Amino acid sequence: MDTIIKKEWTLFSLGVFVFLFPFLGFPPAWEDVFLFAAGAAIAGISLSRVVRARMGHAGSGAPHTDEIPH
Repeated sequence: MDTIIKKEWTLFSLGVFVFLFPFLGFPPAWEDVFLFAAGAAIAGISLSRVVRARMGHAGSGAPHTDEIPH
C-alpha cells in the first residue's frame, strides 16, 4: 500500500474517531488525552503531507503536471 494512501486512511480514521469520541463514554480526563493525541496526529500527518508536496514540487525544476497548459 502506498504511503500517501496509508496517511489518507489514517486521517480518515482519526476523523471518525474524533467524531464518535464524545459518544463512547470515556471519563473527562481520558477525553482530553485522547483528543489531544488525535489532534496532534492529524496535524503532524497533514504537515508532513504539505512539506512533502512542497519539496517534491519545488525540488524537481520541472513544472507540475497541473501547471502545464492544455
